[in-house]
Amino acid sequence: ANELSKAQAQVFPLRKENTRLLRENNQLHMELIKAEDNIGKNQQAHDMEVIRLQGSINEAEFLGKQKDSSLTKVRGENDHLKLQLKALLGGGAGATALKT
Repeated sequence: ANELSKAQAQVFPLRKENTRLLRENNQLHMELIKAEDNIGKNQQAHDMEVIRLQGSINEAEFLGKQKDSSLTKVRGENDHLKLQLKALLGGGAGATALKT
């Protein structure tokens, strides 16, 4: 009976510690689940932002190409008008040919 009492006295603190560790383990597990959920949500938000930014980049590239095309066209028209003006100011056969 004395040995049983000693064994129970030794087991009680271990059971108490085991209960505490189990509770702490469960709490840590819940924190881990929440952290993983937050990481997933953040990753999804970042993925959506990357898609949005890629769309903005594509639009900017398209507008840049349109601007380059328009600029090339306007420069060509400007060069043509300069030649017409030069011919008109200079007179002569070139001016007559450019009027037609």
